Amino acid sequence: MTLVGIEAGTFMMGSPQGEIGRYNDEDLHEVVISRPFWLGRTPVTQAQWQAVMEFDPSRFKGDANRPVERVTWFDAVEYCNALTEAVNAADQAASLTPCYRLSVRQRDGEGRACEADVEHVAGSTGFRLPTEAEWEYACRAGGPTAFSFGNTAVPNRESVPSEDRPTDGHAAWRPLDAWRGARDEDREREAGTHVVATGVANAWGLHDMLGNVWEWCEDWYDSDYYQRSPPVDPRGPTRGEGRVLRGGSWYLSPLIRRSALRSFDVPNDRLVEGGFRVARSR
Repeated sequence: MTLVGIEAGTFMMGSPQGEIGRYNDEDLHEVVISRPFWLGRTPVTQAQWQAVMEFDPSRFKGDANRPVERVTWFDAVEYCNALTEAVNAADQAASLTPCYRLSVRQRDGEGRACEADVEHVAGSTGFRLPTEAEWEYACRAGGPTAFSFGNTAVPNRESVPSEDRPTDGHAAWRPLDAWRGARDEDREREAGTHVVATGVANAWGLHDMLGNVWEWCEDWYDSDYYQRSPPVDPRGPTRGEGRVLRGGSWYLSPLIRRSALRSFDVPNDRLVEGGFRVARSR
């Protein structure tokens, strides 16, 4: 697993009025990321997940370099702790400390947590999920536009003749309009995830920030949180409607999969569109 160093800085989080595809929970505001951090170059792949957790819950298999999906927020948190312990076991000099303290109240028939209290351990040095602010800061890579590569969505590969298809790899999935009236199983069979890092990276060397899988962040979601968010290193509200998801997925139109796009889900849901990438404090 390759981690990319992200330096501290200031950016405008959210989207301006008039941005195509904008939603009302994207209030534009200045945020300071005061501490540098590491972020996974790609979403966690099926191979990386299975090497630590020893099973693969994914729907879209066939290549272990596809992102792992059908992982809950609890699964992602447990993976971060398990990866921390695996690194310590392989290199005793690492001495990483787990980032999460889990009190699991209930596990399902597969042994996966479905109810748990989770606390972020202050000062921990192991692997963790990025905060929502860190995620958007990294996704934008210094740019203020709707996408890290500009304000216009790149044409979709499947929507144009093969000889005219773009080669930059920013948008390799069929627009949602093409699926109007199609059954969900048809969408999944003909679309789905793709192998990570097959398209171009953003300016900071990060791949697949938009449009492969939704990515879990550490924060609780609150539609009004932006209006009262602390300006420095916001960590989200203490409670919310669910845990934050960012980045859109293969299922959405390229016009919707913008840097500011926000969503959420309950932490025990297994989204066929949902994965995550890991972070570490520096």
